[in-house]
Amino acid sequence: MLFLSSNNIVLADYKPPPEQKPPQTNSDGLVSRNGSCQSNQPPFLTVLAPKNNHVGQTINTNPSFSWFVPDSQSYTLKFQLYHYNQKGQREPIWSKELQSQPGIMTISLPEHESILEVGKRYHWKVIILCNPNRPSSALVTGTDIDIVEKTPSLELLLTNAEDVAEIINIYGEYSLWYDAFDKALVHRNDNQELYLNLLENLAKLENNQDLNTIIQSLGSESQKAK
Repeated sequence: MLFLSSNNIVLADYKPPPEQKPPQTNSDGLVSRNGSCQSNQPPFLTVLAPKNNHVGQTINTNPSFSWFVPDSQSYTLKFQLYHYNQKGQREPIWSKELQSQPGIMTISLPEHESILEVGKRYHWKVIILCNPNRPSSALVTGTDIDIVEKTPSLELLLTNAEDVAEIINIYGEYSLWYDAFDKALVHRNDNQELYLNLLENLAKLENNQDLNTIIQSLGSESQKAK
């Protein structure tokens, strides 16, 4: 259990799905390269979601996706979303181009478009073009996401939740990484520990050193902001 000293609430650990299965192997020809445009030292471009040993879940058909950008300089960034066809191959269904910003970046799917379906698995990818004239220099990272059904028991717990920390707690207990982390990010100005604790938990689950480095960087920034 993780203790949040700022509001005296105990936040339950994020629990991965009972049947843990790693994301599907790459099938679109883009090789993962999660370094940095300006330096070969960490922190690196990293998705802020399960990636190594299980697939993150959400009950939201218009979810938010988050990742960490290490470089202070802005570059062209492409977000790409894929579905898996019957052969298990990735096919693009939505994309957006924007400029990178240092730190945590988040993108949400359009509310008026029902792109994702419950019971389906998708893949999302972030590409940063360090040098448009050298495609091989691009940074690429991504992971899978599962859209799952909201159960009546979950609905009841969320309805009766008294505060944000309790809602995040519930999402974590139900293995809903994307919902828990998005809720924590929305309220990070009120409580930085909410999302940092979730990242710490995920880093331990996946033995992810890149995430540990990012957490140290974000934690240092939080202390400076106080």
